[in-house]
Amino acid sequence: MKSFLRWACVVYALWGGVGVYPALADFPCSDSAWAMRDSVGDGNVRSVSIAPVGWGMAPPIVSFAGGRLRLTFDYMGPAPGWFRYRFVRCEKDWRRSDLLPMEYISGFEVNFVPGYSPSLTSTTDYMHYEIVFPNRDVRFKLSGNYVVQIVDPYDDSVILLQRQFALCEDVLAGKIALGSCTDENFVESTALEVRLSGRPLARAPEQLTVYSKQNWNDPRSQELRYERTADWEGWTYGSLFSLRRNGVWNNGAAWRMLDLRSFDVPGVGVERVRKVGWEMHVEVQVGEANDRWNPPKGNGLKGYFLYGERWGNEEREDAEETADYAYVYFSLKPSSQLSLFVEPGVPLLMVPGVEGAQGGVEMRYNASREQYEATLYMKQGVYSYRYAWKTAKGIDYTAFEGSYAGTPNEYHVLCYFRGDADRTDRLVAHLVSGNERMSPSAVR
Repeated sequence: MKSFLRWACVVYALWGGVGVYPALADFPCSDSAWAMRDSVGDGNVRSVSIAPVGWGMAPPIVSFAGGRLRLTFDYMGPAPGWFRYRFVRCEKDWRRSDLLPMEYISGFEVNFVPGYSPSLTSTTDYMHYEIVFPNRDVRFKLSGNYVVQIVDPYDDSVILLQRQFALCEDVLAGKIALGSCTDENFVESTALEVRLSGRPLARAPEQLTVYSKQNWNDPRSQELRYERTADWEGWTYGSLFSLRRNGVWNNGAAWRMLDLRSFDVPGVGVERVRKVGWEMHVEVQVGEANDRWNPPKGNGLKGYFLYGERWGNEEREDAEETADYAYVYFSLKPSSQLSLFVEPGVPLLMVPGVEGAQGGVEMRYNASREQYEATLYMKQGVYSYRYAWKTAKGIDYTAFEGSYAGTPNEYHVLCYFRGDADRTDRLVAHLVSGNERMSPSAVR
């Protein structure tokens, strides 16, 4: 069984290119050095987002039959001219496919990004870029995994950024069953079971590969093992009752929320906003470890984020072009429970949507204030964030946040298929479930 790791330190991209901001690969991804993970290769690129059109807080997966995606980013440097973009086909583990471009796209292999919008009323100057695809210049012939790359106007080998996305055929039908349990460390957990129908597609379970994720911007994923069942004609992956711990997730805690959409009226999680010269500085409310016996209230974002500005209670149509940037100060008080429950280490601040912090940035201890601190340069918007504890053994996600049965999690299941004569992996199902509890009989 392959082990799928989620942390990207060096990104090897097609035709060269090394990410100066290795980003978190949200899809289940191979630990191979050649896996094409999310990355940013130019320090002037900020606030990258890719999501379905009209649905900003959703993973970058759309229907192969008519779905469209929107990629946006800001460029802080001088006007660089016209960026170009291209698509690279990948397999289920995000290694580059052996297919030629003409086999998976119709249209031009490399296209120009259709213009940009300069920042309007912000104190920070930047160019805002946006691409919607598929479009009249390029369309896709196959479902499955892809990477979109933004390249230099004059040199295709210079990759400014790349982002993963997927097109799903929705060939298989299925449902997710969730059940409560306790893991080996007595942490409240959720067991996940997936039952798929549409058996004529696959003649053997080996032709299907099934992954699960708990909340899209969480770095962890699992490959679900096939479980033989006598009362189901389709395929079953994961199990509510398996002793092999197949498909078991710690519940964790609800993501913390930070609302930076307005500098005039501090939003949720903001302690103070002040202007220093031409720069905006934001102090986040001091973080503390959650009480292990009293779970915090959920914010509903489940790890998602959204860029944009708000004036009073008014949402602007040009919110992404008028949104400003600010230096945001995070602080975290040490907890006495760390010495009791976890190994020695250092706290990590995880903020999806911020380059360099999505996979976690280490916080430094300020002895004079007796707290851990970190500063990030962030665009106005609404964010999810949380704290984790990094040790020599790995990342502990429950040290500060805890784990609670009522946490509002979102579970994703990705099903890939490769037939005997196929040369590439197709994405044939993407299932999503909340943290509602169902009995196994409910999915039959």
